[in-house]
Amino acid sequence: MSLLTLLLTLIGLLSPGPSGATTHRFYGFSPTLTNLSSPDIARMARGGAGTLRMAIRWNRVQHAQNGAFDWRSTDPVVAEAARQHLQVLPVLAAGTPTWIAPVLTTPPIYSRNPDAAAEWQAFVRAAVARYGPGGSFWSVHPELPFVPMRTWEIWNEENGSRTWTGATPSPAAYGRLLTLSDTAIDDVDPQARVMIGGLMGDPREHSDAVTFLTGLYKIPGIRDHFDAVGLHPYGPSPADSMTITRNVRSVMDRHGDAATPIWITEIGWASGGTGRVATSLTGQAQNLGNLLSTLSSHRASLDVRRVLIYTLTDDPTAPCGWCPHAGLFTAGGVAKPAWKTFVSVAGGQP
Repeated sequence: MSLLTLLLTLIGLLSPGPSGATTHRFYGFSPTLTNLSSPDIARMARGGAGTLRMAIRWNRVQHAQNGAFDWRSTDPVVAEAARQHLQVLPVLAAGTPTWIAPVLTTPPIYSRNPDAAAEWQAFVRAAVARYGPGGSFWSVHPELPFVPMRTWEIWNEENGSRTWTGATPSPAAYGRLLTLSDTAIDDVDPQARVMIGGLMGDPREHSDAVTFLTGLYKIPGIRDHFDAVGLHPYGPSPADSMTITRNVRSVMDRHGDAATPIWITEIGWASGGTGRVATSLTGQAQNLGNLLSTLSSHRASLDVRRVLIYTLTDDPTAPCGWCPHAGLFTAGGVAKPAWKTFVSVAGGQP
């Protein structure tokens, strides 16, 4: 990132708290379903969401080494999001193709392929060139509202061994991936913002968010390669989630990053199942309402720019004890009490 770009970014981040369109985009969803439908996206927008977190998986857009990029898996979601005036937050993670590594969740920095880093950067540049402000997607779809992708989230829960495989998660390793990604994004859109992938706050993980972020700050020059910190402050109660968020904010402030925002790119509770965030239908609604209300009150002091709910609809295939029950709708499309809570807080319509 150039000095001019850094200065322009800091000016934007130091501007007064979110308002207008940003306020509209404060709430959103991080859905898990790969076949997200147009009615699903329209339902989000009607309910008051303004942001949609969407994975762009490398293996789904490039099917052979050095092959052409095929955007048919992502174009329909981007198009419908634009029709609904939703801002898409792309997350580049967990789609490593087989010629780079045998496991989808293994980042390319661990690959035995000598061209892995260059190929990852080519993929990142291609994504920005497709969906960024000067992207080919917008050129071929002039009929759509222009809502380009401007913030790019790099990987997902890189401090956990389930989503960062191939070696033990470490700030140093993630710092290499972040630097590669920022350099590639900067090649195409120098004014784009780069976000640290959503860090898990669970202290039982290999490295909780506070510990991992503290380690990341120790890397010389790393601060030049990100503009926001993604966070997943899952906890048994809203108070636990707020504690995690405040602790991360404190780490950032201590390292001179008071002007850098936090994006909560996943948060929520499940209406069943097992685990730290499993509760009941009533508990899910109460916890969500409590947390959203508290975050709304403290968004300026904590500089939280987005709160994205995991997830819209129950997904029976989701890979954890509580994940299949985390939706605000059942798999059959029936609204849970938590949906009414979200709509009320976000100012939408059921």
